Amino acid sequence: MAGDAVSGTPFCATDRAAIHTALNDLPWLRLELAVARGQPAPRGDGGTTRVYPDIPIREDVDALERELDRAVFSWSAAVGDAARLAPLRRFYPAARRLVAHRATFYGLPLTPVRRWVCENAVPRLPLDTVGTVRASGEAIVVRNMTGGQGALELLRLHVRGCALIKRDVTETWVEV
Repeated sequence: MAGDAVSGTPFCATDRAAIHTALNDLPWLRLELAVARGQPAPRGDGGTTRVYPDIPIREDVDALERELDRAVFSWSAAVGDAARLAPLRRFYPAARRLVAHRATFYGLPLTPVRRWVCENAVPRLPLDTVGTVRASGEAIVVRNMTGGQGALELLRLHVRGCALIKRDVTETWVEV
């Protein structure tokens, strides 16, 4: 991963293209994950089509869907703060913001980012992790991350999502 002085981002042109492709696809991936979980899918006429999930519901799809939502919303909020934009409450506009303001996203300095962590991951957190553990065992932790790290996080989530729904995808690895 060599930075690019021309664009001012921490990624070379090839890496930027891979991340941009993944960011552009996030709304559609999120829709496919929702359908795999059994949520209604939009139809062309504005209605919805009910898709019944496998029973029991695949917990791996549900967990990834929540992880993707949390990452997109937190990075969209950070970009919104940096660009002085209003907060967004829906996934599609939040994901679109990351694409539209990608230079701001990639260039974010170390930013405190909240992450929800399931109870299985709490014991593996570093001892100096700041956060709150809920009665359910789930934790809300604060991690300091740059926009470049956020872009890589979303790229990894995109690859995992495509693998879960068994979508053919050529994985593009970005050097860390």
